[in-house]
Amino acid sequence: SYYNKDSKKYEMEVKSNGSTQKVEFSASTSGAASIQTSASEVEIKTSCGWVKVKNGAKITIKDGCIKIE
Repeated sequence: SYYNKDSKKYEMEVKSNGSTQKVEFSASTSGAASIQTSASEVEIKTSCGWVKVKNGAKITIKDGCIKIE
């Protein structure tokens, strides 16, 4: 699940199992990001570079960067 503290929507690239997809995080909201994968960990491209996120992790988005709670 995620919480986007920023007032803008983000579309980020997600790498899992060698394939790439895009995921959207709506502005100023929390929710669940639907990443279609069987991988236990994915990599998400943020404005601060690539971040590894484990399946089921809670993340916070601030200033375009992802922080894992």
